Amino acid sequence: MRRGVIALVAGLLALTAPVAQAAPTLAPRVINGTPAALTDMPYLVALIDTSRMSQLGTYQAQFCGGALVTPTKVVTAAHCVVDQSTHQVSSPVDIQVLTGQSLKNPSTAPVAVSSVSVHPNYDIDMSSNDIAVLTLASPIEGVPTIDPLTPSETASYLVSGGEVRAGGWGNTTTLTGGKAFPDIFRVANLVLFPDTLCGAHGTYTVNGVTFHGFSASEADSDTMLCAGGADSAGRVIDSCQGDSGGPLVSAAGGPERLIGVVSWGDQCASKYPGVYTRVSAMYDFLMKEGAIEVEPPPVAPSITVSTLSSALRVTFTDPAPTSAMTDFTARAVDPSGATAECTATPHTDGLNSHCTITGLTNGTAYAVSAVGRNIAGASPESAALIATPLPVPTPGEITKVVVKKNGVVGFIVGPSRRGGSAITRDVIRCTPISGGKARHGNVQKRVAVVSQMQPVVYSCVHRVSNATGRAESSPRAVLARR
Repeated sequence: MRRGVIALVAGLLALTAPVAQAAPTLAPRVINGTPAALTDMPYLVALIDTSRMSQLGTYQAQFCGGALVTPTKVVTAAHCVVDQSTHQVSSPVDIQVLTGQSLKNPSTAPVAVSSVSVHPNYDIDMSSNDIAVLTLASPIEGVPTIDPLTPSETASYLVSGGEVRAGGWGNTTTLTGGKAFPDIFRVANLVLFPDTLCGAHGTYTVNGVTFHGFSASEADSDTMLCAGGADSAGRVIDSCQGDSGGPLVSAAGGPERLIGVVSWGDQCASKYPGVYTRVSAMYDFLMKEGAIEVEPPPVAPSITVSTLSSALRVTFTDPAPTSAMTDFTARAVDPSGATAECTATPHTDGLNSHCTITGLTNGTAYAVSAVGRNIAGASPESAALIATPLPVPTPGEITKVVVKKNGVVGFIVGPSRRGGSAITRDVIRCTPISGGKARHGNVQKRVAVVSQMQPVVYSCVHRVSNATGRAESSPRAVLARR
């Protein structure tokens, strides 16, 4: 049976146990975890029901966890703040946030919440996009925060078999109807499971305990992570009831990062992994809600410059991918000081951003430099590269791509202009974005076929050459298939 999720509902307020404790035994908890040390997870926060706190205190009022990502922003699970029956979002006045290890003897007073934002694509039935951001009425000072994982950090942090941790004040017993809620939160030391366990069944063994995976109809590896653990005695370690919304963290790729949010599972401490919202897949939502602290880009973008006729194409590489660039600007300066510019925005298809500076003079050397910007400001200017437009051919842009089976892709291109001399070579060239052997196809009557392509993403360009040199069209991202 699929482990359910908890909503902050008025019906729970009349119960005598803590809100999380009184919820159905189907929702998340830390089982077989270890008591927190003083330095453990300072960014872990407890979500407190305001009305219940005034009657019974903070221990009885805790219902979910969360992670402090900025002094005024908490990331938690959507199901913690959405009524599962009415789909109504909880009012901010009903929630307060508490920091510190102890629920019975908090070192600080709870902080009020001023707004609650739920992911616009949250699906209650499938638990997809199970994430929300709470904005605090006043900042929490002096408490360390944790940075959410960025998409560019995914490869280094989300490693199958890597050590991860979850924490919370949830139930610590698997006994039917049993309740053992700690005053001081527990930490679960877990292992990150392969993505195949989150949507393609399969099995995975930890300390001699074999776990089973979920099917594609149950879990989505694009938006979810699976993790679980077992101690040396073979006892399953899991997050469960009362831990909903709490953080799953990793330090495998460097500084500790928030990689997941406690979401759902199949019962608790069973032979199925716990399922966590994949934070890196929620990056755009977190950015929009101000849950990611952004500073001006610390370094300039790297650039490469391609020669065109009366133009130069500039390609940008962001050396600090966590800077969340919003745009790039390239500037060409001729010997007299006259300038020309172009601007590009980040690509969502895996290609580096690029733009073309037009209206230049063939044979004139230009100093080309660039800056990058994000919502906090501009980067330093890059060192200038010297580039000279030449009367090379002007390639037609790729106008249509037809992906066929068995690694065959068809292309249609726009008309080319010969430049200063006749075109001697006319091809489509496709290079794997992740590196590898390029594939070519000759263009005849503006049509080309490239074969033997692997099922990966390629950067494809129309390349034409004459006696002066060669030029390329703007790249197109192409995913070949078998």
